[in-house]
Amino acid sequence: LAYRTAEGFQFQTDILWTSDGSKKVLCQGKLCQLQSGWIPLDGVDQCHPGEVWSKELGCSKCDPGTFSSDGHGDCEPCPVGSYGKDAGMAQCVPCAPGTANPLTGMTACIPCLVGHFMNISGALLCEQCPMGEYAA
Repeated sequence: LAYRTAEGFQFQTDILWTSDGSKKVLCQGKLCQLQSGWIPLDGVDQCHPGEVWSKELGCSKCDPGTFSSDGHGDCEPCPVGSYGKDAGMAQCVPCAPGTANPLTGMTACIPCLVGHFMNISGALLCEQCPMGEYAA
């Protein structure tokens, strides 16, 4: 982003506050155009859902397995029974029937083992088949 010289800071690129570049400050050499750029008011200024604010990076996407529904605070781990496959998710996806997830912060759900089943979405654990019944 910038490096320090005997004359002061030299900016190598614009300061981007959002991953899509919609909120930025134009910089060239020693100068940044603060009056015409977007400057966040503070750490809770809106980032997009799926992103969170940091002083070092501005708005940055949540890692896979985490989410941010409102762009404030910290990225939260996906709860049990759900997963977050991609970076920048605003909400986690419930596990599909036939899968489950007993852990937080997962990037995928676990398929039910042979002899186990789950008929609902968002399951924590698969259930064992009743005696005399089978699931492949």
